[in-house]
Amino acid sequence: MEQISKTRAKEILKTSETDKDLFNWCEEYKSFISENVSCCVSMEWDYMLKASYEDSGSPVNYEDLQIEVSTEVSTEDIKLRMAESFGVPIKELNSLYEDLEREESISFMGEDYTKEDLEEKYDEVKDELISETEIYEWWIIRDPLKYELEQQGETFLNEAWGRQTSGQSISLDYCCIEAFLNRLNRRVA
Repeated sequence: MEQISKTRAKEILKTSETDKDLFNWCEEYKSFISENVSCCVSMEWDYMLKASYEDSGSPVNYEDLQIEVSTEVSTEDIKLRMAESFGVPIKELNSLYEDLEREESISFMGEDYTKEDLEEKYDEVKDELISETEIYEWWIIRDPLKYELEQQGETFLNEAWGRQTSGQSISLDYCCIEAFLNRLNRRVA
Protein backbone atom coordinates (compact mmCIF):
# COMPACT_ATOMS: atom_id res chain seq x y z
CA MET A 1 0.00 0.00 0.00
CA GLU A 2 2.93 2.31 0.68
CA GLN A 3 3.80 2.14 -3.02
CA ILE A 4 0.57 3.90 -4.01
CA SER A 5 1.12 7.61 -4.41
CA LYS A 6 -1.46 10.11 -3.18
CA THR A 7 -2.15 11.07 -6.78
CA ARG A 8 -2.81 7.44 -7.78
CA ALA A 9 -4.92 6.92 -4.64
CA LYS A 10 -7.08 9.91 -5.63
CA GLU A 11 -7.45 8.51 -9.17
CA ILE A 12 -8.58 5.14 -7.85
CA LEU A 13 -11.04 6.73 -5.43
CA LYS A 14 -12.50 8.93 -8.16
CA THR A 15 -12.93 6.02 -10.56
CA SER A 16 -14.39 3.82 -7.81
CA GLU A 17 -17.25 6.29 -7.35
CA THR A 18 -18.69 5.10 -10.67
CA ASP A 19 -17.07 1.66 -10.97
CA LYS A 20 -16.82 -0.34 -7.71
CA ASP A 21 -15.55 -3.41 -9.58
CA LEU A 22 -11.96 -2.81 -8.47
CA PHE A 23 -11.13 -6.45 -9.15
CA ASN A 24 -11.60 -5.79 -12.88
CA TRP A 25 -9.50 -2.69 -13.38
CA CYS A 26 -7.33 -1.86 -10.37
CA GLU A 27 -3.98 -3.64 -10.24
CA GLU A 28 -3.29 -2.08 -6.84
CA TYR A 29 -6.42 -3.71 -5.43
CA LYS A 30 -5.51 -7.10 -6.90
CA SER A 31 -2.08 -6.75 -5.32
CA PHE A 32 -3.58 -5.70 -1.96
CA ILE A 33 -5.71 -8.85 -1.87
CA SER A 34 -2.97 -11.23 -3.01
CA GLU A 35 -0.49 -9.81 -0.48
CA ASN A 36 -2.88 -9.96 2.48
CA VAL A 37 -4.88 -13.17 1.98
CA SER A 38 -2.80 -16.06 3.20
CA CYS A 39 -4.70 -19.36 3.24
CA CYS A 40 -8.03 -21.03 3.81
CA VAL A 41 -8.28 -22.92 7.11
CA SER A 42 -11.96 -23.87 6.88
CA MET A 43 -11.42 -27.60 7.25
CA GLU A 44 -9.21 -27.18 10.31
CA TRP A 45 -11.45 -24.59 12.00
CA ASP A 46 -14.63 -26.59 11.30
CA TYR A 47 -13.00 -29.71 12.74
CA MET A 48 -11.87 -27.89 15.89
CA LEU A 49 -15.26 -26.21 16.33
CA LYS A 50 -17.02 -29.57 16.13
CA ALA A 51 -14.45 -31.14 18.46
CA SER A 52 -15.05 -28.37 21.01
CA TYR A 53 -18.40 -29.96 21.88
CA GLU A 54 -16.53 -32.89 23.42
CA ASP A 55 -13.16 -31.33 24.23
CA SER A 56 -13.18 -28.12 26.24
CA GLY A 57 -9.45 -27.81 25.53
CA SER A 58 -10.01 -27.24 21.82
CA PRO A 59 -8.18 -24.06 20.73
CA VAL A 60 -11.27 -22.95 18.81
CA ASN A 61 -14.78 -23.22 20.28
CA TYR A 62 -18.31 -22.01 19.68
CA GLU A 63 -18.42 -19.99 22.90
CA ASP A 64 -15.69 -17.71 21.57
CA LEU A 65 -17.53 -17.44 18.28
CA GLN A 66 -20.79 -16.36 19.93
CA ILE A 67 -19.00 -13.47 21.63
CA GLU A 68 -17.63 -12.28 18.30
CA VAL A 69 -20.88 -12.66 16.36
CA SER A 70 -23.11 -10.97 18.94
CA THR A 71 -21.21 -7.69 18.64
CA GLU A 72 -22.10 -7.33 14.95
CA VAL A 73 -25.78 -6.53 15.35
CA SER A 74 -26.45 -2.80 15.58
CA THR A 75 -29.51 -1.09 17.03
CA GLU A 76 -30.21 0.40 13.61
CA ASP A 77 -30.23 -3.08 12.01
CA ILE A 78 -32.60 -4.37 14.68
CA LYS A 79 -35.02 -1.45 14.36
CA LEU A 80 -34.94 -1.71 10.57
CA ARG A 81 -35.82 -5.40 10.75
CA MET A 82 -38.58 -4.64 13.30
CA ALA A 83 -40.07 -2.03 10.96
CA GLU A 84 -39.95 -4.59 8.11
CA SER A 85 -41.71 -7.19 10.25
CA PHE A 86 -44.45 -4.68 11.11
CA GLY A 87 -44.61 -3.64 7.46
CA VAL A 88 -44.07 0.04 8.26
CA PRO A 89 -41.37 2.62 7.51
CA ILE A 90 -38.71 3.11 10.18
CA LYS A 91 -40.19 6.58 10.92
CA GLU A 92 -43.42 4.96 12.10
CA LEU A 93 -41.55 2.57 14.37
CA ASN A 94 -39.57 5.45 15.86
CA SER A 95 -42.84 7.32 16.36
CA LEU A 96 -44.19 4.30 18.25
CA TYR A 97 -41.19 4.39 20.58
CA GLU A 98 -41.72 8.13 21.17
CA ASP A 99 -45.44 7.62 21.89
CA LEU A 100 -44.62 4.89 24.42
CA GLU A 101 -42.39 7.34 26.27
CA ARG A 102 -45.49 9.45 26.96
CA GLU A 103 -48.11 6.74 27.40
CA GLU A 104 -48.27 3.32 29.03
CA SER A 105 -49.94 1.53 26.12
CA ILE A 106 -50.44 2.36 22.44
CA SER A 107 -52.61 0.88 19.72
CA PHE A 108 -50.44 0.11 16.71
CA MET A 109 -51.31 -1.96 13.64
CA GLY A 110 -54.57 -3.06 15.30
CA GLU A 111 -52.88 -4.30 18.50
CA ASP A 112 -52.06 -2.77 21.87
CA TYR A 113 -48.37 -2.47 22.73
CA THR A 114 -46.51 -1.59 25.90
CA LYS A 115 -42.80 -0.81 26.32
CA GLU A 116 -42.29 -4.38 27.52
CA ASP A 117 -43.92 -5.77 24.36
CA LEU A 118 -41.60 -3.70 22.21
CA GLU A 119 -38.55 -4.72 24.24
CA GLU A 120 -39.53 -8.37 23.82
CA LYS A 121 -39.92 -7.91 20.05
CA TYR A 122 -36.56 -6.12 19.96
CA ASP A 123 -34.84 -9.07 21.69
CA GLU A 124 -36.49 -11.58 19.33
CA VAL A 125 -35.33 -9.68 16.26
CA LYS A 126 -31.82 -9.31 17.71
CA ASP A 127 -31.61 -13.08 18.27
CA GLU A 128 -32.79 -13.70 14.70
CA LEU A 129 -30.15 -11.37 13.28
CA ILE A 130 -27.41 -12.98 15.36
CA SER A 131 -28.40 -16.45 14.24
CA GLU A 132 -28.41 -15.28 10.60
CA THR A 133 -24.71 -14.56 10.78
CA GLU A 134 -23.28 -17.62 9.13
CA ILE A 135 -19.63 -18.28 8.49
CA TYR A 136 -18.94 -20.23 5.32
CA GLU A 137 -15.15 -20.13 5.26
CA TRP A 138 -12.25 -19.36 7.59
CA TRP A 139 -9.18 -17.53 6.25
CA ILE A 140 -5.84 -16.47 7.66
CA ILE A 141 -5.22 -12.92 6.50
CA ARG A 142 -2.56 -10.33 7.21
CA ASP A 143 -2.63 -6.71 8.21
CA PRO A 144 -3.62 -4.24 6.83
CA LEU A 145 -6.64 -6.17 5.49
CA LYS A 146 -7.23 -7.77 8.90
CA TYR A 147 -7.24 -4.38 10.62
CA GLU A 148 -9.71 -2.96 8.10
CA LEU A 149 -12.07 -5.92 8.38
CA GLU A 150 -11.97 -5.69 12.19
CA GLN A 151 -12.98 -2.03 11.89
CA GLN A 152 -16.00 -3.11 9.83
CA GLY A 153 -17.08 -5.57 12.53
CA GLU A 154 -16.23 -8.73 10.61
CA THR A 155 -16.01 -11.95 12.64
CA PHE A 156 -12.60 -13.18 13.78
CA LEU A 157 -11.81 -16.25 15.83
CA ASN A 158 -8.25 -16.97 16.97
CA GLU A 159 -6.86 -14.70 14.26
CA ALA A 160 -8.89 -16.32 11.46
CA TRP A 161 -11.42 -14.26 9.51
CA GLY A 162 -14.90 -15.77 9.30
CA ARG A 163 -15.92 -15.11 5.73
CA GLN A 164 -19.68 -14.81 5.26
CA THR A 165 -19.64 -15.62 1.55
CA SER A 166 -18.34 -18.50 -0.51
CA GLY A 167 -17.97 -19.64 -4.08
CA GLN A 168 -16.33 -16.50 -5.40
CA SER A 169 -12.97 -14.80 -5.26
CA ILE A 170 -12.28 -12.89 -2.07
CA SER A 171 -11.55 -9.88 -4.26
CA LEU A 172 -15.29 -9.76 -5.03
CA ASP A 173 -16.30 -9.45 -1.35
CA TYR A 174 -17.79 -6.04 -0.64
CA CYS A 175 -16.06 -5.86 2.75
CA CYS A 176 -12.63 -6.29 1.09
CA ILE A 177 -13.36 -3.61 -1.51
CA GLU A 178 -14.44 -1.26 1.30
CA ALA A 179 -11.29 -2.13 3.28
CA PHE A 180 -9.09 -1.11 0.36
CA LEU A 181 -11.03 2.10 -0.29
CA ASN A 182 -10.91 3.04 3.41
CA ARG A 183 -7.12 2.70 3.38
CA LEU A 184 -6.91 4.88 0.27
CA ASN A 185 -9.16 7.51 1.86
CA ARG A 186 -6.83 7.71 4.88
CA ARG A 187 -3.85 7.95 2.55
CA VAL A 188 -5.20 11.00 0.73
CA ALA A 189 -6.58 12.68 3.88
